[in-house]
Amino acid sequence: MQLSSQALIYEFLIDTLLVNTNCLIVTYPGFGISHILNSINQQNIYKIITSPDQELSSHNILDLDSKRNELFTESIDKIFKKKYDTSTTPYFCVVINTPKLLKEEKYINSYFSKHVYKTLFLPPFTYSDTQRILEEDLKINLTQQQILKFQEFSAGSATLIKYFAKNIDLLNQNPSDLVKKIELQNKFFPLISEILATPIEIKEKLPVSSELVDTLLQKPDLFQTQPLLLPVQIREDGMVYLQQKILTQLTKLEAQILDFTLNNKLIITRDQIAKIKWQNQFLEKYSDQAITTTIKRINEKLKQLKFTSISGVGYRLNYAHKHI
Repeated sequence: MQLSSQALIYEFLIDTLLVNTNCLIVTYPGFGISHILNSINQQNIYKIITSPDQELSSHNILDLDSKRNELFTESIDKIFKKKYDTSTTPYFCVVINTPKLLKEEKYINSYFSKHVYKTLFLPPFTYSDTQRILEEDLKINLTQQQILKFQEFSAGSATLIKYFAKNIDLLNQNPSDLVKKIELQNKFFPLISEILATPIEIKEKLPVSSELVDTLLQKPDLFQTQPLLLPVQIREDGMVYLQQKILTQLTKLEAQILDFTLNNKLIITRDQIAKIKWQNQFLEKYSDQAITTTIKRINEKLKQLKFTSISGVGYRLNYAHKHI
């Protein structure tokens, strides 16, 4: 059974990209866009580009993760402006998982924004989608009432559906009690912080509503980025400085994980680590053991900073000692 989002995106691409029209797909983080794009591309009708350096084909999906890539608009512009030696002009569909970007000057003034002609605002998963994910992907059979609870609590987010699948007991709790749990706040952080930052006219095109989400949105102070008290800097070569003193040197992957965490309320989920580590192959290559080993190796190098585990979520970056 196909997800409604799969059918919606496939039809959109047939009407745009595959008839040589540049387009845009806008969604919130955690709504499974990368997985959907891979799942409907069984016949390789387009090429998914996750790095500006990848070789292009005639029809391309630019899935460069606008939430994690500070140079997102610059990277997309570079691809759009490139002079191609081939006789076939490439066409693009750009994925944006930070809707607020559409109202920022760097997007409005970008080259590519003036060369995309249709936009799809991707809605959350429906009840039927939630049921399919639970029964076919996660192999969990539930009553209709339980599936409705999943739909309500997850707000149609693929990431949150999987979270509640691992914590089914939470479905029996009152939303006003659930929002007090730090673990749940951390899990909802990518979505809630993005909704809070999104202008109202774009929110109306991307409706996300549930009692749990609405309750969390009433507590915006919980979802503001909170930097470490002592400044941490990461150079391009992976050298890490704490209070302007050399702390350690990390590999490119380790530096990317640390940088993402520093800019994400000091929280990083295991799914986010997987996407950084394996990019568009993170679903196929996903390994809990490999993620744990990566974080352990980073902790050994950082010494004064430490990633501590948050059950069911991922990791929080803390000081290793009370006084540094």
